[in-house]
Amino acid sequence: MCSSTVRFEGYDLRNVPTSTGRADVIMRVMKSALFNPNGYNSNIAFILFPNSTFLSELSRYLNHPPLNFNGFMISTNSPFFTRISCKNASEHSLLKAFYSSCKNVDSTTQKNTLFDRLVDLNIYECTAFLANNDVDSYLLVEGGTLIKEFNLGIPKVPKKMCFILGDQKGFSHLELEQFSPKIKRISLGTTSYLSSTTITLVKWILWKNQIIS
Repeated sequence: MCSSTVRFEGYDLRNVPTSTGRADVIMRVMKSALFNPNGYNSNIAFILFPNSTFLSELSRYLNHPPLNFNGFMISTNSPFFTRISCKNASEHSLLKAFYSSCKNVDSTTQKNTLFDRLVDLNIYECTAFLANNDVDSYLLVEGGTLIKEFNLGIPKVPKKMCFILGDQKGFSHLELEQFSPKIKRISLGTTSYLSSTTITLVKWILWKNQIIS
């Protein structure tokens, strides 16, 4: 997921929507991806690519030159999830862990980080790398081919897949052109969904086609 709005400087967890640039939306999407009704889903990872302003603000906070990474990979292998039950991982606790993890991202002793690893590639490079290495990759856009027209469940065997999601502003025409041509553009139809609902629907379709458990 990329976010053009998430903010680092001046964030206030008492006024999340305004001060964080809708980091709460990101946490909901992450929960939709990583959480199952009865626990965590260890087969899915979530990668957040914040905007350049966020990365610049974080770099200033850390008081060192421009960061050598562009994104955060979050999975249930992250120390945070190995220490806390799914039932106790509230949206507020996730937001608190996210900003704490950012502030201590260059610490080698951080024991409660939300991040599994840092991603040095940007979203275009990362998704192109996946698509070039036999990962079925799909870009969720309104003008894409309807998801039901893809044979996601044939053959019905485990496969590596990547779904790319933008924020509420969507991707501009120039941004869309930067994605690898190997990435298929896919749509859930004409109905507009919240980002977290979109991920839930995609997971349901994959479960129905016996691609994920």
